[in-house]
Amino acid sequence: MRQRRAGSVSVLFVAVQAAAWGCSDDPVQPALESGLVTDAAVFALAGPAQERVVRVGFTFRNASDEAIYFPNCDGRIDVVLEAESQGRWVVVADPGSNDCLGPPVVADAGGSVRGSFSASVRPPGAFLESDFAEGFEPPGTYRLRILDAVFDYDPGAPGFGTPVDSTLLVSNTFEIRP
Repeated sequence: MRQRRAGSVSVLFVAVQAAAWGCSDDPVQPALESGLVTDAAVFALAGPAQERVVRVGFTFRNASDEAIYFPNCDGRIDVVLEAESQGRWVVVADPGSNDCLGPPVVADAGGSVRGSFSASVRPPGAFLESDFAEGFEPPGTYRLRILDAVFDYDPGAPGFGTPVDSTLLVSNTFEIRP
């Protein structure tokens, strides 16, 4: 383990990354000093009944003294949507990736990067399935979680570099309303 300092904020980094899919062992609580902040506290589904869509804009602020890299395929920061369920966080929408590796998105030291997440709710029997896991359609309490972020980016290294502390990769909680 090693420690990095960003001003008066000390962040502990560990070499273990959380699983990208499934339940999180984190209890439900507000993200503390998170680098990931959504544009609002409440988002609404929009569009016709055949496909209602929620779009969540976010900013990742890098308070560290070195660049943070987001490995990806298509130039976007890969995030999943998690819902609070019985005191735990459960992944309920994962847009997936194209399983390729492109240039990383970079948040320079002291800088920030913008991103967005969108998911659709479709009625049963629709041509395309809903992006939300069954039983987790809005309304509800949600958060975003960034899947991959590293220091010392190296495309040939396992995990692409030194993992960023997972607490910085979780957003504030927010509501999605129908």
